[in-house]
Amino acid sequence: LPLENTVPDFRGQCIQRIERHIGCELVRREPRKKTTCVNKVKKITVICLVSRSYDSNDNSGDTGFWFKFCSPHRQNLLDYKNGYVGLGCATKNSILLIPKINFTKLLISLPSVKQKRLDYFLRIEKRNNEFFIDTRQEVGFISVQKYLI
Repeated sequence: LPLENTVPDFRGQCIQRIERHIGCELVRREPRKKTTCVNKVKKITVICLVSRSYDSNDNSGDTGFWFKFCSPHRQNLLDYKNGYVGLGCATKNSILLIPKINFTKLLISLPSVKQKRLDYFLRIEKRNNEFFIDTRQEVGFISVQKYLI
């Protein structure tokens, strides 16, 4: 599945859906920073990352999604007590909204770029209509289905 229309449109659709889910309006933290939105009144930060779908190579019919979570994203999440990471998985009906505290716990299970714990490539896999994060380590796959909004 391609991203719905274009990346900026898809990210905007994800942000609108996240706004409805958390019950408040979000604005870009800075005009150039498309991935970081805030609500200063409610003290909420949302990092919204999007991916197109990538088919599995093993003929299983499973679909994967890739995201880059980098140190500026982590820093922006620290701006306010409340924060979320939104992962748009190719359609506006497949958005994972993970609370900051749960997301930081997930990062512990993931390999970082050059093992420096600054930047991460996240792989979400959809297997049998359920979403998992692929840790690419002994932990294996962790279900993130409960974060689907």
